[in-house]
Amino acid sequence: KENDGIVDSLIFPDEGHIISKQTNRITLYRKVVEFLDRYLKNK
Repeated sequence: KENDGIVDSLIFPDEGHIISKQTNRITLYRKVVEFLDRYLKNK
């Protein structure tokens, strides 16, 4: 962010530093794919 990069935050209140619940991991992976599609797909 300090270098004018694009940042998305995703917080799971029911998790700690490691995302261990399957439903949260699925959400995380979907968000990663959306982010990569949005910013890297046509590069």
